[in-house]
Amino acid sequence: MIKCVVFDLDGTTLSTLYDIQRSLNIVLKNHGIAPAEYEEVRLSLGKGSRNLVKYHLPKGTSDPIIDEVTNEYLNIYKDNYDILTTPYEGIYDLLIELQNRGIKLAVNSNKPDTLCKNLIKKHFPKIDFKIVIGSREGIPYKPDPYSLNEIIKTLNLKKEEVLYVGDSESDVLTAKNANVKIVGCLWGFRDLKTLTDSGADYIVCKPSEILNYI
Repeated sequence: MIKCVVFDLDGTTLSTLYDIQRSLNIVLKNHGIAPAEYEEVRLSLGKGSRNLVKYHLPKGTSDPIIDEVTNEYLNIYKDNYDILTTPYEGIYDLLIELQNRGIKLAVNSNKPDTLCKNLIKKHFPKIDFKIVIGSREGIPYKPDPYSLNEIIKTLNLKKEEVLYVGDSESDVLTAKNANVKIVGCLWGFRDLKTLTDSGADYIVCKPSEILNYI
């Protein structure tokens, strides 16, 4: 029996790509690099801010420069992260239904922890998320299962009582590394083939379909 659903944030609960693209392109322009198109940004998301920035810098860029540009991006993004961001259609209704059923809710994201918590608090004020975890210094990014296992342990759950929901191959690997079932959602940043090839246990086209696996 499923007692908790853990959601990814970017591309799963919130549509954040336009704000990410805008901030990234400000940084790229500052460094004389051509702006990244929507599709380029979409395909490069899912493994944390540093990997996002690295993807769009010239090949061979040194680690210190990648770190410097990543910090610049984060400083710009923290002032522009909630301009065009909105919940995906049907997500709020799904969360209300799960909450009404007594299902515990949590968020596990590679987005910086403070921004993650701020976005969830603003866009879902009536939803009682038990735990919201974003990226934190010294803690590995997904697909490492560290944070997901932390959620499971903190909520005193068994692995078979947890369902993970995400939109990318990183989410699929995170769930599999933690030995929990994963629902891949098609409204986010990846397509059916990517989620299928990654090994998602279930794939849904709209949020309400997740109820079929509770």
